[in-house]
Amino acid sequence: MVAEGQPNRDFFERLFYLSQHGFNVIFILILIVIVAGLVAAILFRKNLTDKKIMFIGFEFILLGFIFSTIVDFQSHYPSLFYIIILLGMAISFIGLIKKG
Repeated sequence: MVAEGQPNRDFFERLFYLSQHGFNVIFILILIVIVAGLVAAILFRKNLTDKKIMFIGFEFILLGFIFSTIVDFQSHYPSLFYIIILLGMAISFIGLIKKG
């Protein structure tokens, strides 16, 4: 029984419910943003210093660790966080050897 003045709990459960299709859409949007960011970094590489490139690599490594803690990413895309972490390490290494 819902107390007067309190919203129905089912409303919030339905509002934040994520189906399998919704999860796949969110995953595709995340991949599009990652690819668009990499393309923009390649196109505007003159503005990127070695420290900025290393920071981008660190962000990818952090994103990989975030993906490893989310259970849905572990079950549906088990190797995704390994790929993102390796990509971040490669980008950080590129930033390390780039001459500023």
